[in-house]
Amino acid sequence: MVRQLSDLWVHVLEKHQTNQQTQAVTCVYCGTKYTAAGASTIARHLKGCKRLPDDVRDEIGLPTPESSRSSRPSKRQRLSTEEPPESLAESASAMSQRSSVRATTSVSRVSATSETASTSSSNSKGKSRKIETWFDTINREEEKDLDEAVARAWYVAGLPFSAIDNTFVRAVFKKLRPAYEPPTRKRLAGSLLEEIDRIVTLEVNRALRKADNITIATDGMTNIIKESCQNYMAMTPTPYFLECKATGEDRHTAEYIAQEVTGIIERLGPTKGNL
Repeated sequence: MVRQLSDLWVHVLEKHQTNQQTQAVTCVYCGTKYTAAGASTIARHLKGCKRLPDDVRDEIGLPTPESSRSSRPSKRQRLSTEEPPESLAESASAMSQRSSVRATTSVSRVSATSETASTSSSNSKGKSRKIETWFDTINREEEKDLDEAVARAWYVAGLPFSAIDNTFVRAVFKKLRPAYEPPTRKRLAGSLLEEIDRIVTLEVNRALRKADNITIATDGMTNIIKESCQNYMAMTPTPYFLECKATGEDRHTAEYIAQEVTGIIERLGPTKGNL
């Protein structure tokens, strides 16, 4: 059973409210879009979600979809463990003897035709392949995985969104995987960015919840439009970026930074935070 239904909203992308009772959402793991009237609807979807990570499934207390099926023996296994009656055993023995006789008489036929088959196959090399094998195909799950991989690489490398629409860049994708159509600049800067942000946020929050101790680090900077900003990182010791806050007219004094770090420690858990 799911322990806290209210926590399940972090596993979906909330789009818009269809009416006062339901809301259109998208699963961050498999991309399925559905209407949720509450957290119980999300729980039912996650229970059957094939792309839900095992650690997330264990964390929220959901059973494995195949667990109930694997424990039940198949029909073939049940039949193999049962002993056949004597009448069936006798008939099986008779059938085995008849089959051996037929096999003996057909050996000569097989050997006679094998030479002809080998000769014809050597003369028709390369002609047995179907035309479909020469075309690259891709399903929706593979396309989703590739979109996420491309998006993560684009964001981490800091590449401009417009580069994805470059003719030569898209030609490279076509040479690597002809059936794959990479995301456009608009999707890379829009819905795909929101989806990757939600997935990464879930991964970071999960890692911080499992950590015994967290060290908070902060540093001031100026962004490309000359605004004063303050960066905050959490280390477990693996570093995780928390936020970059524009300070505006607030000066980077010890009192100001201490106040901001205190808020972050309270949000992560007072027993874990270290400055």
